[in-house]
Amino acid sequence: MSQTRIVALLKYLRHELSISAKHPTHPQVRNWFWVCVAFGIMYAVMGLEEAFRTPYLIPDDARQHVFWTQQFADRELFPNDYIASYYQSIAPAGYALIYRAAAAIGIHPLLFNKLLPAAIILLTSIATFWTSLELFPVPVAAFFASLLMDQAVSITDTVSAGTAKAFVYLVTVALMYAWLRRSIWLSWLAILLQGLLYPQAVLISAGILALGLVEWREGRLRLSGDRHLWKLSLGGLAIAVVVLLPYLLSSSGYGPTISAAEALTMPEFQSGGRVAFFRDDPAQFWLRGRSGIRINSALTPVTNAAGFLLLFLPGFPQQFPLVGAIDRGIGILPRLFLSSACWFLAAHALLFALYLPSRYSGHYLRILFVLSAGIALLILIDALLRWAILALDRAGSPQRALEAAIASTTAAALVGLLLFYPLTIRGFPLTFLAQAQSPELYSFLESQPKDSLIATLSHESSYIPSFARRSILVGKEYAIPYQTGYYREIRQRAKDTIAAQYSPNPQVVREFIERYGITLWLLDRDAFQPQGIASSRWVQQYQPEAAIAVETLTSGQTPALAKTLDRCSAFKSENHRILKSECILAALEES
Repeated sequence: MSQTRIVALLKYLRHELSISAKHPTHPQVRNWFWVCVAFGIMYAVMGLEEAFRTPYLIPDDARQHVFWTQQFADRELFPNDYIASYYQSIAPAGYALIYRAAAAIGIHPLLFNKLLPAAIILLTSIATFWTSLELFPVPVAAFFASLLMDQAVSITDTVSAGTAKAFVYLVTVALMYAWLRRSIWLSWLAILLQGLLYPQAVLISAGILALGLVEWREGRLRLSGDRHLWKLSLGGLAIAVVVLLPYLLSSSGYGPTISAAEALTMPEFQSGGRVAFFRDDPAQFWLRGRSGIRINSALTPVTNAAGFLLLFLPGFPQQFPLVGAIDRGIGILPRLFLSSACWFLAAHALLFALYLPSRYSGHYLRILFVLSAGIALLILIDALLRWAILALDRAGSPQRALEAAIASTTAAALVGLLLFYPLTIRGFPLTFLAQAQSPELYSFLESQPKDSLIATLSHESSYIPSFARRSILVGKEYAIPYQTGYYREIRQRAKDTIAAQYSPNPQVVREFIERYGITLWLLDRDAFQPQGIASSRWVQQYQPEAAIAVETLTSGQTPALAKTLDRCSAFKSENHRILKSECILAALEES
């Protein structure tokens, strides 16, 4: 191909990539929007394929927040279930309503849990496209941002969980779009939906609205003189207060929220604990995990790091001419950052009244970087193509030809990286689904009466409510200590279960069964081996019962429950046994 044709091709590509338009009917906007939809559908389908890869797959968080919704399909499930009642009480109203509506039209909650993320991925991709177009009215950049969002939500478990937090990106980006459009009703609707689906996002949005009333003008910060904006913001803040009032005024029967002082004394919050929060390494504490800003999440995928460039590119308009297309609405990005930072610090100051500090950082920083990176990458690609064109126009030396080759190759590599980055990630998409391993166990338990209550220290307790649809007394997955009223009961149940399972005294077992109304007792194969207790971090949190249990087994004493194994096993597999309580009581009477 001749040099003239190469230059013509590069000019054509640069022109097509940098066309400025944001009206929905513009051909460039329409075309790239449908490309966005196509990629959104592709990523949604990839998530569905992973979700239906094998039976008995369930998102990690869905084991807590979805199992109880099966009551919408069968009202007889989980009767008087303390754990189910708790998780139902903390579910946002809109989230519960969506699952109820799905069950009403015949979609089982666990099936709906697998389908819901696909819809959210597609809607989030579309919302990101239109929001990016408001910040930078170049359709290709809007597609880049939507693509980065598709990849971001496919590498974390936030959306794939199908729980309330799955809506965080959708409702936040929707509010940003509505604010940028200065649409009063759409902004108010977005805040209302946040309150119904993911209330913590309301605080971030309230920060954006409040900060939006302040602008940099004539070299100083001034209050906005836009009456329309004041109406939008004050109305939105009023709605934010209204939707949050039920959470502020309701007196939960499971409270109060645990204090930082209490949490510091509990092994559950230390490294290796059920909800590890406090870390000895300050860098780890502030950057990662439940306590940190989760910068690792914000920079996932790593292409999001290109968002940092947006801090510097506008300072070099001659080298990067497309920066001139950046809309003044770009100011919403620093407002998003400031709102996130303020609420993150407030969550630390009021620990744990606002729940986890990380809930106010990682998700919103990711949105910030996705939108910034989409814009920055196109500005950079445009500059590279311009460099290549200028080098070829001035060709006459091998150095110029080399410059053109480097610039055009780098631009192509950036586009390739955007499109094919997921191929570098093993197992993409990373849906973090938990796979249950004992279908025969669940089948047996599901054949038992619906009011059955199972005592167990087995890891299977995390799957039984979802797949066997039967109540458990206590389980690791449900031992969340943020509300002291709830956790006091859960902790006592765990300690009582450990004591009863390993006590040599038949009376302790008998009183435990009668006190809680236990009907079935599930035991692992190594339940009566000392290492089985010693290796369980969860069980080891409950002292002194765990230590006493290990001492009982190592001293050669036989737990009373172990003596009933042969006589009372109603179910037996390679790894598990289930004993019936009525048989246990009879056997203990005769011993």
